[in-house]
Amino acid sequence: MSINDVFLIWASDQELAEVLAGRVAGNPIRWSLASGQRGSDDTVGVLARMPDGEVDRFQPIALIVPQDRQRRLFGRFATLREELAPLSSWCHILPENTFDLVDDVTRHASLDGLDASWAGLVVAEAALRSRRSVSKIKIPACFATFTYAVARTHALWPRVRIDEIVEKCDVANSLVRASNLDRAVTKELMPIWATLMQAPQGYGYPGRGLTRAILALQDARSSESQNEAALLAESLLQWPEHELIRGLEALHPEARVQSFDHLVEELRRSLSGSDRAEMLSFTAGYVATIAAGGAPSMGLAEGVADQFPAVLAWAYVIGSIGHRATWTSAFDGLGRLVSRELSRPFHLDEPPLCDFAVDEAMFVVDKQLSDPLVHLKIKQQRHINVALFPGVNLILPLQEPPQTAVARPPSQPARIETKGDLGALVEMLWPSIREKILSDGLLSSGQGKQTTGKKNRGNQGKFNL
Repeated sequence: MSINDVFLIWASDQELAEVLAGRVAGNPIRWSLASGQRGSDDTVGVLARMPDGEVDRFQPIALIVPQDRQRRLFGRFATLREELAPLSSWCHILPENTFDLVDDVTRHASLDGLDASWAGLVVAEAALRSRRSVSKIKIPACFATFTYAVARTHALWPRVRIDEIVEKCDVANSLVRASNLDRAVTKELMPIWATLMQAPQGYGYPGRGLTRAILALQDARSSESQNEAALLAESLLQWPEHELIRGLEALHPEARVQSFDHLVEELRRSLSGSDRAEMLSFTAGYVATIAAGGAPSMGLAEGVADQFPAVLAWAYVIGSIGHRATWTSAFDGLGRLVSRELSRPFHLDEPPLCDFAVDEAMFVVDKQLSDPLVHLKIKQQRHINVALFPGVNLILPLQEPPQTAVARPPSQPARIETKGDLGALVEMLWPSIREKILSDGLLSSGQGKQTTGKKNRGNQGKFNL
């Protein structure tokens, strides 16, 4: 579909109901001719496709909703126009700052040649949060990570800030999951996200020292340099560890392991979150990628992941720098699947893939109800697809409803069906009661024995008073 087939309408409340029902209302303007136009404070923008201007093929594809109007819009449709809710399940939701970036119906994703590193970091976060080895991780766990959300958003909407992405991830998780995620992992990953975002801007960017380190590794690997460690050391001259890095290539594997242990000890002495701690995590991650005689030894990084998750994260990033063939079986086959989704183009004229957008859900979810997501009409059984931004979706495990029926333990006697509950209870408990009575001498053991043949009602067991 061409941009010339898309029309923009700034609709009032009354017009909006007509437009969302597929009927033309208001004043449609070709999107290609509507640059810079804005509606009034009481209108919502609607992008709709109308091929060849035919009104009978009119179909809304996106809503431009000012932030201060979202609560009223989504709440009204959830209660008064339930047949059209949730709106975000069939119509993209475009915040105003995102809409300013849209200039065509197709938006191509770009991670500036760092696709493999972003994919590695996605897998690393999935491993850190699940506490599993890569071979045990399934792809939905990768698509539930904050790193995936950050990378995908950066690939499509590069002006969106990291803190805004993290905030939406937190909201999405609080709506769907039963428990909160470990914020310590998120805190450790944020500097790595920032470094990867800055690296494509080159050496001239007045940013982080580790950005220069990534660029040095890229240059060394693209030129197939035999002095990779020396080039990396040049980018970290402000730190005393640059000498350790420079000498790594001459060390045997056992000595490299000792260097790794030294870096970890320095990490324990450094202030958490400081520039030095970040540099030490980076360097330890680099050593882990070459420790086994130039081959990766991720076991070193995995061994300290609980205390220093950034070491494992950096190891996965560094091991992927300079690799463009992301369609291979990297990370036990996860790399190609993650890279494929990170690089997938976003088509505004295609229906959303999500169950709902977080922008809508945060206003219609009611935590006071037994089913808080009732207005979102969730039909999935295990996972929910939540849109953070257009084309940026998290796949989160759905919180299981509380179980009302409790299974009976195997050792508990099965219930005996009788005409009444009281009779069933007596028959179920009688063997235990009888043994208790016998042990206390309250019932004659001879009288208490069962008789064979016809039942003699005159010979019932009696209490010895």
